[in-house]
Amino acid sequence: MQKILEQSYEFISEKGGASACNFYTMDGELVPENDVWVFDNGQKTRHRREHSPLTIGMWSIVPAVLNKPDVNTFSQELLKYYEPNSTYWGLTHHLNDEEDIQHNEMYFEQFLASFGALILTGDFMPISPIPSI
Repeated sequence: MQKILEQSYEFISEKGGASACNFYTMDGELVPENDVWVFDNGQKTRHRREHSPLTIGMWSIVPAVLNKPDVNTFSQELLKYYEPNSTYWGLTHHLNDEEDIQHNEMYFEQFLASFGALILTGDFMPISPIPSI
């Protein structure tokens, strides 16, 4: 597990750190900007490339768990998407303001942003110790 975390940290650091949090192909390239997900029987589309609370929350877990010195940079990047006095990560971020808060994409985004924030702040407590692999 440690090796995977270290390799993930090296990858995102080489891409630009917190400001590079996004989705990448298996070849290490950004998902193409014109790559879209089609849903609601073709009525809606959403770009798959996104720098968002979802991707920042996902990537920020790595420097937090590894206790890297740039963890605060990831925290600040994630906080850019938190609307003051709100109960969720509500600032839009997708290309063309495609945010769809009525469907399950909101669930995944809120979960990963919140999970990342809990890890970053040290407030996440596992139920049992994480086994070493």
